[in-house]
Amino acid sequence: MDCRSVKYIVASSNCPPPLYSPGYPRIPAQPAYHIYYCIQLNMNASAYTAWVEQAFFNVKAALFQRSAWEKPIPINEELVRNAMAEGMKLARSEKANSVAIEVNAPWHERPDICGSTSPLGRGRPVQHDFGIWDGNELRLACEVKWLKKRDHASVMRDLWKLALTHGARNSERDCCRTFIIIGGDTGAFEETLRELDKLYGVTLEWPPQGGNTPLPGPTVIDFTVALKKDVRPLASVLARRQAYHRHPEATFGQLRCSVLDHAWITRTHTQWKIALWELDFHSPCQRSLIDWTELEQHVQKIREPERNRPADSPR
Repeated sequence: MDCRSVKYIVASSNCPPPLYSPGYPRIPAQPAYHIYYCIQLNMNASAYTAWVEQAFFNVKAALFQRSAWEKPIPINEELVRNAMAEGMKLARSEKANSVAIEVNAPWHERPDICGSTSPLGRGRPVQHDFGIWDGNELRLACEVKWLKKRDHASVMRDLWKLALTHGARNSERDCCRTFIIIGGDTGAFEETLRELDKLYGVTLEWPPQGGNTPLPGPTVIDFTVALKKDVRPLASVLARRQAYHRHPEATFGQLRCSVLDHAWITRTHTQWKIALWELDFHSPCQRSLIDWTELEQHVQKIREPERNRPADSPR
């Protein structure tokens, strides 16, 4: 049994009367004790990877089924996300209750990077498309993106969210497992991957199509380089509003990116590609943390017009 511990909570209550049939006496309510238990997961990194890979079969099945219809309904991000979450539950039914859609990022309530004393305020928190909870700790986070047009900035924001959630703990085992699923119309998919490489230096390998060609080896995403090339995707992820940007926690400057599975279809009426990648901290990544000075300077710069605005001027 892959559990770290089992917690039992015993509570007394009155059971409702059970169902009865006509002609038989009604059984009165009886006091009873209910036992509630919570199994805490104790899975290693490879077990999480195998779980996600198995669940991805459900995504491919859903996409191929949709593509087989006489008049295919356009595929969207919600379909992919729900199919992946359902696949996670089907692949490990005993852990189905730990799978959640739209989970809050563990750093979404961080203080302002410039030391502002203004409160975080209300609004939608930063969330991942789905995740796995181990008690009160987020152990797996996954982002899902379905592209109808080229959108490199949106994918880069998702990569930053995963890097921040992965964190920089002493042991990789203690870090959150992070995955990203990117799919979309063939043209939009290919253009987005090219733009990620060109604008941010981020290479997401797409496996060769056809034959028994093995999956390409992992690449290294250097988030320090991506930050220097364009700080705006990260600033957008951390922004609550113009006057509040969350201070990121310690984050590794490099993460390994491995393609785990992929699928595609090329037909007259539908053409799409999709792939699953995992981000982790393993060789050849260098153990260095991101310096947030450039981010802080950028935030101060975009706040400058707000500081210089006259008090009685319209906003």
